Amino acid sequence: MTNELFPQLAGQPTPYFVAQMKAFRDKSRSEENAKRFMWGISSRLSDMEIEQLASFYEKQTPVSLGKISDKVKYDIGKDIFTRLVRKAPSFRSKMDSTDAKGILCLKN
Repeated sequence: MTNELFPQLAGQPTPYFVAQMKAFRDKSRSEENAKRFMWGISSRLSDMEIEQLASFYEKQTPVSLGKISDKVKYDIGKDIFTRLVRKAPSFRSKMDSTDAKGILCLKN
């Protein structure tokens, strides 16, 4: 999966990757995490190195883009979870909600 701190690089188009890395390097991307992580890393990269990295990552196959890659395994996992919740009222009572990404949130 991907998130703000650790975006998925595999499969990113070269022009996008190059633009983002150059924006980090010239400090035009100034959000806090850009400052904390990417400014220092990108400052050490030449244009050629950025292009080479971009080409490498574009050729990589993304692990997942939030899509179900194996429907059979997904259905088995869903069935196991559903049976667990049905049979375990104490567990069900700790369930709070499902967030926007479909991740189960538990009460403390």
